Formats: sequence, C-alpha cells, structure tokens
Amino acid sequence: MKKLLLTIIAATACLTAVPSFTASATEICQGTTKKPKAEIKTVTFHANLHCHACEKKVMENISFEKGVKDLKVNMEKHEITVKYDASKTSVEKLSAAIQKLGYKVEVAE
Repeated sequence: MKKLLLTIIAATACLTAVPSFTASATEICQGTTKKPKAEIKTVTFHANLHCHACEKKVMENISFEKGVKDLKVNMEKHEITVKYDASKTSVEKLSAAIQKLGYKVEVAE
C-alpha cells in the first residue's frame, strides 16, 4: 500500500512540474523530450593533396572532428567535401583542422 501511495505521489509530482520548461511535464517524466533538429550543411574545400597517403590522412583525422557527419576526398579534383552539423562546428573550424594536418585549404565556390 505504501508503494502504491508513493508511486501516486511521484506521478503527481511529475505532472505538476514547473511549467516554465519548454517541454511539458509529461514529456520530461517520460523522457520523450525532443532534441533540436540538427542543421546539416555541406562545404567543399580545395586542398593541396598530393597522394593517396594525403587522402588517408585527411579521412582518418577529419572524420573524427566534432559535428562531421560525412566526408569525401577526391584526389583527382583535390577536393574535400564535408557534411557537418552546423550547431557543433563551422567552416572555419573544419578549415583549421585540415590546415593543422599541413595542407593549404580554401573554400570552393
């Protein structure tokens, strides 16, 4: 009986949570609050890539940068195309990460 009473009190507390939250009390108690939708963007860089070792170096390092969702390296065109979450990183941060690997980088138009 005590457990039932405590459960009812806990449920009531969840349903009467502070209304200043953007999510409803029911969503908070049930853990169904929605995350803000990620803003996925794509940027293409021109870089002075010389060989397949350069390609491998970029793939192994830039793919682990915060916010990177997809990465493609085109040796023939000397291009690096990055699909990223704009809420977690920026073109400037991605460019700096590639430059840190030793490559000259500019954003493709």
